[in-house]
Amino acid sequence: MSSVYLVSNIEYPATLYEPIAPEVNGVYHEDREVNVSGDVGASQMYRTYNAEFFPDVPEWKIVTSGVSKAYATTQNSDGSIHYFSNYNPATTTFEPTWTSWFGSGNNNVYNAVDYGLSTTGVGGDNTAALNAAVTAAIIAGGGTIFIPQGSYDLSGPVSIDASGTAGVIIAGVSGLTELVQTAAYDIFDVTASGKDCSAVAPAVDRSHDLHNPE
Repeated sequence: MSSVYLVSNIEYPATLYEPIAPEVNGVYHEDREVNVSGDVGASQMYRTYNAEFFPDVPEWKIVTSGVSKAYATTQNSDGSIHYFSNYNPATTTFEPTWTSWFGSGNNNVYNAVDYGLSTTGVGGDNTAALNAAVTAAIIAGGGTIFIPQGSYDLSGPVSIDASGTAGVIIAGVSGLTELVQTAAYDIFDVTASGKDCSAVAPAVDRSHDLHNPE
């Protein structure tokens, strides 16, 4: 079992889950809201494994004796998710204390359902949902737009602006995710500036002619 503590801190509110007897081999967990930038509306929610935040420093520290690894799932203000750890590739060690989590910005996953994609494939504005997911990924510096298994009707192009530095991957379930363009457009409209670009998606298009669908 765990002792649950609610931390009423105006800047960094948190819920702490500290293992106590008779729990065997329990590990400390924490839910913590942190605003790293200080900007209005830019706070992030951290759900951590074996890491506690000390706002007075500020820094993170491992907690559980004998456990050197720590992980965090971060909910960002744009709806995206980050997955981090305390593994520092520069020193090849799991740090005991750190001010910033380690990890690549390319592991952002944007599930298109969270942006309005119809779970039944029809009845929703799937084009707008996919464009919203792509826009969120690009604004955040890149990421993967995930489209679950199913067949999804589109009424226009999914626009991808590849003129900046953000990388975008469109990912589905191999052979089971289908995008169906019902209007006289390509599925993806990629804009580039002096570079080769491509939209990669394990999706099936069953429109024989994208520009003149039957």
